[in-house]
Amino acid sequence: MATPKTLIAAEGRTVHLPDGSEWPKEGLPDPNTHFTRRRIADGDLIEKPARTAKSEEAKKPEGDK
Repeated sequence: MATPKTLIAAEGRTVHLPDGSEWPKEGLPDPNTHFTRRRIADGDLIEKPARTAKSEEAKKPEGDK
């Protein structure tokens, strides 16, 4: 089974869930609903970038390699 993608609000966007609460900064798993598909199409929600070992290595200070 495929791992569900995690959605976050796009930079500079505030997205409210259907219940009125704000979309969490850390993101939510994509429930693949009409609501989320529309927010993705509008550019309000984007897929959370995957954290890779290479990106973590780039964040380390030079002395830690």
